[in-house]
Amino acid sequence: MNTRDIINSTVDGRFIIRFESKEINTLKSLPDQKLQNTDVIQLQRKSTTPKGWRTLSICTVTSSEDINFALQWSAECKEELLDPESADLYLLMLTQDFEISKEECLSIEANEKFCRKLILRPEESLEQLLARTFLVSISEPSESSHIMDPLTLALKETNKNFSWFDDSQQGIWRKALLSSKTGQELIDRLFQEPEKES
Repeated sequence: MNTRDIINSTVDGRFIIRFESKEINTLKSLPDQKLQNTDVIQLQRKSTTPKGWRTLSICTVTSSEDINFALQWSAECKEELLDPESADLYLLMLTQDFEISKEECLSIEANEKFCRKLILRPEESLEQLLARTFLVSISEPSESSHIMDPLTLALKETNKNFSWFDDSQQGIWRKALLSSKTGQELIDRLFQEPEKES
């Protein structure tokens, strides 16, 4: 599968995907010609209230020089995008025939100047890279899943110290923490149930 197919499979119908538009064509025309396999994709989460587009700029890097070209491209893309889309820009760098350490990758990703950056780490597949983005679904783990997501793991660990924090309570907390509620609304939702005795 090519990159677009893998992204399409990852979002699994949760986003409207735009591969072509005047804006996308403009962004595609910006990168240095030495930068390989460049692409731009825009995504909008399907919901009842339309929101802005998230922009993925994708390229293949084969050297440190290419990384600099890619960072320059991200700066140019940010200048072209209007608010609020300019705040939702992502740069995906796929490494090819280029050895880069995990530490170097982490350093690049930690710098969010211009946009959020993700680079294919050593021994990482494109699917694993995409799993570190907003593209993946946060869902209940299946019974056959061998790997627990961090939230499930934290809830299970809490149960070890507090016996009243059973599966029912964990479900309430999980639902609340994955909701869009914040601050006092979240506190009210979490503590609306009477506290159980330990």
